[in-house]
Amino acid sequence: MPITRRHFVAAGAPALLFQQSPNDVIRVAVIGVGNRGSYLLKHTLALPDVKVVAVADLEPERLRLAAQAANGAATYTDFRKMLDERKDIDAVLIA
Repeated sequence: MPITRRHFVAAGAPALLFQQSPNDVIRVAVIGVGNRGSYLLKHTLALPDVKVVAVADLEPERLRLAAQAANGAATYTDFRKMLDERKDIDAVLIA
């Protein structure tokens, strides 16, 4: 049976969560904050013990709105630079 994205996420998410102490915050970055990305961002911000620390997008206005929604998360126009510089990211959402 081929591995789909759903299988990959279903298998990977518990591994990430088990690595975390119940007292830890999961630090998330979001790449692409257009229509789908802003939807994911909104729901991610509502999760307890999850903090969005960085957002990346090419569109300046989307980036500004996403950073504002995420309480001043760092902004990047190049996701590769974000991943190189930020060693505190535990998970990445790509939309």
